[in-house]
Amino acid sequence: MQSDMDWSSILPKPWNGFFSLGPNNRPFATSLYHQLHCLDQIRTSFVRSNVDAETMRHVEHCLRYLKDVLLCHADITVEPAEWMEVGGNTMPGTDGDGVVHSCRDWDKVKEFVEEHPIILP
Repeated sequence: MQSDMDWSSILPKPWNGFFSLGPNNRPFATSLYHQLHCLDQIRTSFVRSNVDAETMRHVEHCLRYLKDVLLCHADITVEPAEWMEVGGNTMPGTDGDGVVHSCRDWDKVKEFVEEHPIILP
């Protein structure tokens, strides 16, 4: 998913995965959409020629956040590796393509978020 349109198609509108709950309509976000937002921030920062300090702080937050999520939800799916040459060294590597993972139905998360729209204060 390289294009802005591809990315925007997986983030619910208008609040990119934020929703309201409770009698006071408190805003919340699911980690799924926070994670997707972070990946998109990193993606867009790579294609920009000039990234300001605030955007870099945001990207740094996203990298730390995604690292913590990956460690928390360690996917232990076994991926076959091949021997490859990298920088004059032989080492194992994998691209993970075609490996089947046990996944959650993220469409259910999207439905929930869309059923609980943000209510502005």
